[in-house]
Amino acid sequence: MAKLGIAFGSGGAKGIAHLGVWQALNENGIKADVVTGCSAGSVVAACYAMQKTPQWVFDQAKKLKQSDFADLSFNPFKNRAVFKAEKMRAVFEKYFKGVVIEKLKTPFAAVAADLISGKLYEFTQGDVFTAVLASCSIPIAFPPVEYDGMLLTDGGILVRTPVKTAKKLGADKVIAVDVNAAIASDYAVKGVLSIALRCVDVMDHRTARSGTDAAADVVIRPKLADADQYKVERLGEIFERGYTSAIKALDKIKRLLD
Repeated sequence: MAKLGIAFGSGGAKGIAHLGVWQALNENGIKADVVTGCSAGSVVAACYAMQKTPQWVFDQAKKLKQSDFADLSFNPFKNRAVFKAEKMRAVFEKYFKGVVIEKLKTPFAAVAADLISGKLYEFTQGDVFTAVLASCSIPIAFPPVEYDGMLLTDGGILVRTPVKTAKKLGADKVIAVDVNAAIASDYAVKGVLSIALRCVDVMDHRTARSGTDAAADVVIRPKLADADQYKVERLGEIFERGYTSAIKALDKIKRLLD
């Protein structure tokens, strides 16, 4: 029987849509044999592999505020980022510390970009905490993670939805969930950080979409052009849009699995 992989893509707060997709697939008996994730998608993929439920993850997300992640650095040049990573580390430690990738019931991988080699790094072993932290470290916003001689940052600058990684883990068919396919056309540029983040968005949007379409068997793209990936708001609405997009894709998915 063919193995199904789900690749959850980057997207910050838009990643809540992943939970809606996951919920819809669960309700229709569609289970992944392999999960991969990038940035926000790595968080969802890790929770999936840990046998959590989408509702449980959504309940945890609703408790979080912007200030739970953002702690300004007083020396961004030394820190190598506008924000320190202590608060983000604390959040991820709460949920992922001590969890080992090799012991997960569902094969899992998170992807990050190595700033030294310029290559993609795939976490297929080791601790989930480090994998998720590295994958979520948005350039300039958060400092890169030093790991095994590398400087790892958000994998989205190279691969938004890690479809090929899922296939490396043994998936025969892959569903890509791309929550950041569309970017707002009315973005307000207010300072250095907003310019940097917008550059990441534009680069990500232009370079990653074609790779996702070529590699994935089914691509689910919730309509989120009006949502801001950097603001924790409208979570219920974003969840529902993910759910709706997955329901619309069910016929394609079922044909894929026949």
